[in-house]
Amino acid sequence: VPEVDHTEQVCMALTVPKGAVPGNGWDTVVFAHGSGGHFRSHIESGLATDLAQGVDDGQATIVRAAVLGIDQVLHGPRRAGSTMTSNDLFFNFANPKAALGNPQQGAAEQMALLRFVPTVTFDQSSSPTNEAFALSTNVGYWGHSLGATLGALATPYGDWNGVIFTGQGAALRDSLVTKTSPVNIAGLIGFVLSDFASDGSLRHGARHPVLNLMQHFIDGGDPIAYGRLLVLTPPGTLEARHVFQLYGLYDTYTPSRVQANYALAAGLGLVDHHSSAMPGEEIGNLTPLSTPASGNQVVDTKTVSAFVRQYGPMDADGHFVAFDVGAARADALRFLAGVLTGVTPQVGL
Repeated sequence: VPEVDHTEQVCMALTVPKGAVPGNGWDTVVFAHGSGGHFRSHIESGLATDLAQGVDDGQATIVRAAVLGIDQVLHGPRRAGSTMTSNDLFFNFANPKAALGNPQQGAAEQMALLRFVPTVTFDQSSSPTNEAFALSTNVGYWGHSLGATLGALATPYGDWNGVIFTGQGAALRDSLVTKTSPVNIAGLIGFVLSDFASDGSLRHGARHPVLNLMQHFIDGGDPIAYGRLLVLTPPGTLEARHVFQLYGLYDTYTPSRVQANYALAAGLGLVDHHSSAMPGEEIGNLTPLSTPASGNQVVDTKTVSAFVRQYGPMDADGHFVAFDVGAARADALRFLAGVLTGVTPQVGL
């Protein structure tokens, strides 16, 4: 049974739309930032503004929502004065217990936020906006990169309305031989293990026995082990959740192989790639579906939207397509709006 080791003061930012509060309170999106981000990343990215101003759910209903973010594990003041980067502290393979425990701790925190949101209520005298407001029980999740990893572990076990993943990958062993940003791990791993080919790459690649031992150890903190639980085989009495993975081409932080790993593990349907992604990449044997795509799976009588779609980057790297490519951002926001209004959300127009 897990035991509490200590507690931490964690920075949090909550944005709420201006205007009349709905009778059941504001629907809410929990945004989990990537490595190097912070508790205000949803504000700096413009996501909070988009949802405050209103987003069409694809069926002519405009959704306005609150957005909540925190400093993730070993970010901001949670670094305990360390001079190491948050990325190096979080993905700390020199400390195996941390490498496994950090994502598990982060996942537990996302679940704590899911439980926290419906308890938020302010009367006028205590409200930071000088107006009474509350948050509703409708909660969506958007996890980017590190935040997507945490979400992959957490969201299968909570009653989230729906989930967005950007920069999502799975299978550490594949990441170690393909990832080149923010650190060129693929170029270093052969030298670290003293087993490199003439071009400097790791001999045997992802099939290297040491990588497979590492994968075995890290599975409890790797999205690959949780993919099926979100849609295909929900745990306990939970229903399948709507999920949309935005797949950026030429992503050096979360390369194609590991993005595809998650899509296949989660049983996602492939939506025909956006025009920015020319040509698109194959993902297993998936046959692309035309847009608008919606309700591609039925799990225990519930119709679910579970999709992955590819987008090309505005610049050289596809890790941030959901924030930089207008069509990708619009697809993500429309999907989020749909899960919050309770319709079967759609991808594309």
